[in-house]
Amino acid sequence: MKKAKKSDWEIKEMPSKRAEFELNKSISKKEYEQLSLGLIPQDMDDRWFIYALGKKLFFHRSWVGSCIYIASIEKKQNEIKLTKAIVNRDKRQYWFENDEWDKKLINYLIDSLLLGKEVAFPRRGYSV
Repeated sequence: MKKAKKSDWEIKEMPSKRAEFELNKSISKKEYEQLSLGLIPQDMDDRWFIYALGKKLFFHRSWVGSCIYIASIEKKQNEIKLTKAIVNRDKRQYWFENDEWDKKLINYLIDSLLLGKEVAFPRRGYSV
């Protein structure tokens, strides 16, 4: 599988209007290797372009290129954690404004799209 690079897709940078939340997601070395490959959309049904660069994991909407999340990766000896995430809060690019929903969604994207786990799509649990 080809590793996704920033130059593989037409993308927009994270806007200045953003929020940050704790992620605290531990992963194994094997999962890190898989996660760091990212995801390059293959057709119109693939809605995310994801790539790793340095100690960050970037999540872009594939159709418009907007950066929605940036997750920080911290490696300490045998422990690898996604420690925190920045989320886009520019309503012209991303209209959700709920850190709990975003935390559920980024965990879903990691587990489902990058790690290939069978996980249910998260429920919002609030009205938008």
